[in-house]
Amino acid sequence: MLLKRLGGSILVRDGIAVQSFGFRRHLPVGSPEVSSEFLNRWGIDEICLLDISGNRTQRGPDIEMIRRVAAKAFVPLCYGGGVTSLDQVRQIIAAGADKVLIRSKFIESLFHEVVDSFGAQALVACIDYSSKKSDIASRDGSIVSRDEVLDYALRAEKFGVGELLIQSTDRDGLACGLDCDLIAEVSRRVQIPVIAMGGVGRSEHIAECLNMTEASAVVVGNILNHCEHSVMLIKKQLQRMGHDLRSSGRCKYELVPISTEDRLLKRSESYLDDLGFIKVDREVI
Repeated sequence: MLLKRLGGSILVRDGIAVQSFGFRRHLPVGSPEVSSEFLNRWGIDEICLLDISGNRTQRGPDIEMIRRVAAKAFVPLCYGGGVTSLDQVRQIIAAGADKVLIRSKFIESLFHEVVDSFGAQALVACIDYSSKKSDIASRDGSIVSRDEVLDYALRAEKFGVGELLIQSTDRDGLACGLDCDLIAEVSRRVQIPVIAMGGVGRSEHIAECLNMTEASAVVVGNILNHCEHSVMLIKKQLQRMGHDLRSSGRCKYELVPISTEDRLLKRSESYLDDLGFIKVDREVI
């Protein structure tokens, strides 16, 4: 059986990696390539590089940024943002990305062209949905209502895409948990891998999704910026909950207490005193 995947998203707005809250408010994080390097070192399974700049559709993908990020990523890299033609897909793949995500209105002819040229594994269809009516939904027509998600998912599968990314804009940045009911329904109805995104606040939210749905992967964003080794800590928590994911490197945290917020807890004073007489391997940073 294939192991479930933990993906990390890097949202980029005007060249800066940001945290997103409700698709409206954004806080700067720093350099996209530095974020890529850290995620790679911490043991992420794949990276989603998503350009949410306001002018991305007019200017097209930032190929130089993709190239810089790809140079720091030694895991599969998926790029999305401003992709409207097969020529752009060629440039994105040539820059080092492994997959291309298309999140605008489904363009059947483009989907077929990408699949014919690069294979289904290179194409991810993103379905952003909202249960609320807002001006966000009218920006590029990509955000659909909850009731339309299943229809879009079945159409995308028919067009030949390799994977589906389902994202709730209502939950973006709220750390309230994934929409497991909808993810479960979509993953039951389609035969292609489904990726869940939107609302992860701690490892329990990921475990809940893996328990309740057939999703192949969960992509998280904001919480990976809260502390070092965040990916390793989340994977260790998931392992303790019975979910085996891919190895995350040298830091195992086998006996280390971790809080429900996926942060390391302080050891007892006696343990810390004993460290003075124990050989400890250099920490991975």
